[in-house]
Amino acid sequence: MLRCRTTAGRFTRCRGSRVGGLGGVGVDPRRAKYEEQVRHPGKFQGEKPWVPYFYEQYLDGGADSDDGRVLTFRVRAEDVRLFPELARRKRVRLVERDDGFVVEVR
Repeated sequence: MLRCRTTAGRFTRCRGSRVGGLGGVGVDPRRAKYEEQVRHPGKFQGEKPWVPYFYEQYLDGGADSDDGRVLTFRVRAEDVRLFPELARRKRVRLVERDDGFVVEVR
């Protein structure tokens, strides 16, 4: 679990991540943003941090496939740099449910 402390809304220090190989030191502030989004009530609550990341890409026209129900994204090197957990994944698929929550489907 990634735990970050912030001061005046700015990233300062995170624990529990191996991003950068320094045990959390040097965690990308963007990752901290997505970690924060999934911790609080809202459409991404309880999901993995890459769910709001990829959904944001979709809103910017970045989905590789949209069949009207499932959004599919190819996992690229830049995604793995931000989320090393995706290193063994080829794709991420998201669905926006009828209740408004966005969830990952496999």
